[in-house]
Amino acid sequence: MFKTLDDLKEKKEQDKKDKKNTNSYVGGEKSGLAVENPDDLQAIIEKAKKNTQQQQQSGQRLETQIKITLYSNGFTLNDDGEFRDYNLPENKQFMKEINQQQVPIELRKKYPQGLDVSLEDKRSEVFKIPPPPSYIAFSGQGVSLGANQQQQQVLTQQIQQPNLKKGQINVDENKPTTNIKLRFHNGTAINVRINVDDTIQTLYDYTNS
Repeated sequence: MFKTLDDLKEKKEQDKKDKKNTNSYVGGEKSGLAVENPDDLQAIIEKAKKNTQQQQQSGQRLETQIKITLYSNGFTLNDDGEFRDYNLPENKQFMKEINQQQVPIELRKKYPQGLDVSLEDKRSEVFKIPPPPSYIAFSGQGVSLGANQQQQQVLTQQIQQPNLKKGQINVDENKPTTNIKLRFHNGTAINVRINVDDTIQTLYDYTNS
């Protein structure tokens, strides 16, 4: 379900017996969002339906488009935005500003010229953060910068035969050397001495030996 929100500035008359419902309005000069009982996001969707018809009739549409996708456990801004859990303090503030009749400060700062806001309703789904891509080892050839064709052939042979000896980097004392500091995911760090013409593959082989 996909709905568009824009310029939703309508007055709402309500009997005193309905005061138990929480009413709030979010809007700016060029954007808006009406909410009835913010604890129930269904009201947002219903208002969006009505506003879609108004927008189609007016033909007005701003250049900046923001899509908020609602999930049962949080929301995202635009398709490429990171997931935002409702329970995190900054996201609570985002929703709080909506309930206080304000366009969230972060949107006002980023889009001072105004924006069109749309909703995609996926509240029946639990957003699942996709796993990181599986590691794929580099299969190309490591070459020192500025190496000529003959040097490239020598380096290619070195890569095919890892520059290790009994788990240690085989340093050629007749060539220039340097020290490189390696830091591991657990916070530990070590200094490694290598030749300046060694490649990343040498370090990779060393850390995996």
